[in-house]
Amino acid sequence: MADNNLSILMNEVRHGNKDAFGKLYQDIKVPVYTIIWRIVRNTSVAEEIMQELFLKIYVSPPDEKNLHKSLNGGYEK
Repeated sequence: MADNNLSILMNEVRHGNKDAFGKLYQDIKVPVYTIIWRIVRNTSVAEEIMQELFLKIYVSPPDEKNLHKSLNGGYEK
């Protein structure tokens, strides 16, 4: 998913759009799970981390600045 599409979806999620959250989840769940699983090497733990991550995004989506900072490995553009 391109950064621009992710930014658009996250903006919609920040404004309470539940459909945008569903689309975001569908678009990034596989790559995010893959990264998590490669780190923890445990299916149950990876699933739990995924749940925590998406709950956090749903409850308090990152703002634009923090989103781009996360996508750039913690560095600002």
